[in-house]
Amino acid sequence: MTTAPSELPARGPGQQPGPTAPIAIAGNLSPVASSSATRHLNAGAYLDERFCRRSLDEVYHQPGRAVAPSFGFDLSVVLGHCLRADRINLIRDVASIVLLVMAACLGAPGLLFGLGVAAAGYSLVAVWRILVEVARWQLTDEVSPKRLIGNGLAAVLGSLVSALAFLTALPIAGLLAVSAGVEPGDASAVLALFGVGVTLTFAAVFGPPVVAELVKWRYATENGPGGQPTLVHQTVRMNELRNQQEGNTTIFSGYSPFIGSGVRLSTEGFALRMVGGAEDFEEPRPEGEREYQEVPFAAVDLIAHVERSVGELAFASDPEHRLAGLTVTRRIFTAGSETTQLKSRTSASDVERFIREPADANRHYLACQVNSWDGELVTTVYVHYALQGRALYFEVDTFALAPCRDEFRVVDDVSSIGAVPYLKVGWRALMDAPATVAAAPRSLFRAGWRALTRRLSVPADPRRGFDRGARISVREMATLDIVRNDFQMQDVAKHKKIITRRIVAATLDFLVTRGVDVTEFRQSSRVLINSGIYAGGNIGDISGISNSFVPATSSGPTAGKG
Repeated sequence: MTTAPSELPARGPGQQPGPTAPIAIAGNLSPVASSSATRHLNAGAYLDERFCRRSLDEVYHQPGRAVAPSFGFDLSVVLGHCLRADRINLIRDVASIVLLVMAACLGAPGLLFGLGVAAAGYSLVAVWRILVEVARWQLTDEVSPKRLIGNGLAAVLGSLVSALAFLTALPIAGLLAVSAGVEPGDASAVLALFGVGVTLTFAAVFGPPVVAELVKWRYATENGPGGQPTLVHQTVRMNELRNQQEGNTTIFSGYSPFIGSGVRLSTEGFALRMVGGAEDFEEPRPEGEREYQEVPFAAVDLIAHVERSVGELAFASDPEHRLAGLTVTRRIFTAGSETTQLKSRTSASDVERFIREPADANRHYLACQVNSWDGELVTTVYVHYALQGRALYFEVDTFALAPCRDEFRVVDDVSSIGAVPYLKVGWRALMDAPATVAAAPRSLFRAGWRALTRRLSVPADPRRGFDRGARISVREMATLDIVRNDFQMQDVAKHKKIITRRIVAATLDFLVTRGVDVTEFRQSSRVLINSGIYAGGNIGDISGISNSFVPATSSGPTAGKG
């Protein structure tokens, strides 16, 4: 049953739209620095080097590029932890290289011998991991070809490096002894060279990597439930990012404008011809004669009504009437190649202009978003209205952000408390230390190259045509679109249906009040309301959109570098 709202006066043909109500914001849009999503992303900065490095390279160190919206978390806080983790990694690599250079200068034979031992040990670790992976394959029929191939290559390379180091260590030691004038049979000098080189080599290979992992683990666990994370240093760039993430404009790069919103669950749209109701005429008339020569309302008025109707759910005093975590905002989406400024905020007048005159590269959507599970789960329903060609185009797109990956949420597990996790982290770092040191020269070269290119880079050309849109979302990098339990799957479906039903009802009420024939709208909206997103255990609409949530299958969170 629909009820015509009293605040919607009828508008005569040719009457200009009245003053539009100011853009209302339902709920609190300020990112919560202490939300669960923020905590998990902070921990991920220390637990996953690839995530940390890419977040800095693609977002923090890209001042000439827009940033994706930050839904359910605070981007500036996360990137602050990424900066700290990156500094720890840099100090680790520099310390390892310095110690190796000292070993080469003071005891080259010992350096080669120590590297040979480390490579042989890592080769044995790789073989053991292959055996474990094969055993898991036999027991569970689950296998990771990537891990098998990676460990196989590690075993082969480790064996080759070990053999080469052992074969060259003794001849070099002999040559150094002869050049130093050591008497034949006097092994003390040779042993001294070996001792110094081996000691420094083992210190370089196993010291900095283990210490760095223990330090990063301490910082990661500070982001556990009820933790007190050490404050990160604030930079000018972080303040810029904080301002950008709170704007109402998304400047995107690539295909999808809804970057940062997660995976698309459903999309529905249809066009409604603007004709008068048949009951308004004494005799039946065809649609062509009932079509409005001038549309009896403006799109901005319809959007304002829907915005108020949905926004009421966020402030209802009765818990049974309130939809907790709901925010309703007007967002503008702009193609990055069609703008010359990185404006994160669009004025109310420009928003209304884009609504009245939808441009190719600028689109308005009403974003109805529910932030639930303390930021871990974010469901967004985007609604687009456009009056063009004497028709009302109505589109609804639903997106959802799943919780962060299991390895980022390990700090929430009770097993992360106490001294035992430190022993596990130290042991794992010890096993992976040779690979970490082997990658140190490449990491230092890349860090130096990135710093040099940032200094030499020129300001972005403001001319139209250069893509300045956001390419990645930090939050989307940290999720595999896997929900933690069935309740979260049901919540996404519930929020989508509640918001969609409210949007359809508000739109229908508005059209009825303005005398528009809603017969076609009622028929089309039934498909929109009844479209399910829960099918066969996956969250996805019935039309079979490829991207969908899948339930988590892991038995618990595990830590790792990723």
